Amino acid sequence: MKYSLLSKIAAALSMCPLMILMLLAAPSAKAASFLVVNSPRPNWRAYGSPQPVKITAWTALVAGAPGAYENYETLSLLPFSTFTFAGDSFLGESLGVIGADIRAPTAYWLAPAVYTWAGGPAGGGGLAFFNSRVGGVYYANMLIVLDPPSTPAFTDLELGFADLGGVGLFPSSPNTSDSPNSDGTLSIPVPGFAETPEPSYLVLTLPILLGFMYWGYRRRGSSMEDSGSGISCA
Repeated sequence: MKYSLLSKIAAALSMCPLMILMLLAAPSAKAASFLVVNSPRPNWRAYGSPQPVKITAWTALVAGAPGAYENYETLSLLPFSTFTFAGDSFLGESLGVIGADIRAPTAYWLAPAVYTWAGGPAGGGGLAFFNSRVGGVYYANMLIVLDPPSTPAFTDLELGFADLGGVGLFPSSPNTSDSPNSDGTLSIPVPGFAETPEPSYLVLTLPILLGFMYWGYRRRGSSMEDSGSGISCA
């Protein structure tokens, strides 16, 4: 009986390293993450490219209930009859959700920009307009985050840029916005965005373009041979 008990203890101890590795590999509940919401695809055919959009950005001025929003944003496409909403709550912040992102497919911002502000229960926040590529599709992203001025500048915004597939460089000329309005809204200019062809479309059209180029080359070569057949050199 004692031998059996000792065997069980030894077996349990031998599993300890594996259990520790599993715990280290498990994601932490406090790890930073972002809520991502896709907007409808812009109607480029009806409204052209580029086209303007309408946004709302809001941040809490005082702490609220766990389910209350700490930040939220909306993005409206033409004709502005509906909008896409994304936000992060006080409860979400305690679980590591530090921002919300709206991304419009097949679009890119013409003038990516970053805005930050001080105030509110988190100490401050930021809003970034940047372009990304995920799964072969290009997006125009609008990311609102908690980004207290006490931390290194734009840490959370840059983290979101990297995590959400940002392309190119993070906007290098951030603008500090005025303090939030008395109702929590933020007065931020909106860069318009333009259409980006989907890579899948480019892949489908590439063989056709190459075929036309080859056909044109062969036809041009044939014409040169025909026109040169009557020329003689002395």
